[in-house]
Amino acid sequence: LSLSVAALQRGVADPSKWPQINKRLKDFLAGGIMSERNYYGAVGLQYTFNIEYDPGELKEFVRLDQIERKDTLENALLSIEDLQKAIAMNDERTAAQCAQAAASCLQQWLNFVPAEDLQAVEKLFKDTRVADKDQNGTWSDDELATLPEDEREIWKRRLRLFGSL
Repeated sequence: LSLSVAALQRGVADPSKWPQINKRLKDFLAGGIMSERNYYGAVGLQYTFNIEYDPGELKEFVRLDQIERKDTLENALLSIEDLQKAIAMNDERTAAQCAQAAASCLQQWLNFVPAEDLQAVEKLFKDTRVADKDQNGTWSDDELATLPEDEREIWKRRLRLFGSL
């Protein structure tokens, strides 16, 4: 999502690219509850509400931290929705603002995530792309067997939670 938002931000500066951007945004937002937008929102919520806080942490701090994380990602996703509307209305100024807001909110959300977690996710996605020998977006048992055991178990949990995308 981060790479896509960065690409949107660059693309919005060139109105000749708006038809392609508009199509991609419509695809991202299409599908109701099964949309790609909601997929990323669900992934963010899963991450947010599965953080293991120190047992001695104040419950109010935990609650406020979870709300801030949830709201920050939701604001990024809402900015993407607003960007699609601005492009549909040919509003260059608002489109640029929405793209910047989406990028800013997403970066803020990523800043909450420990660097080692981001690196582990990046490694996992690279390794699973290599493991998917036929590049069909699904992984056979033989393909999964090429992953280290810890990554294999994490990937299986990811597939159970979210399926393949």
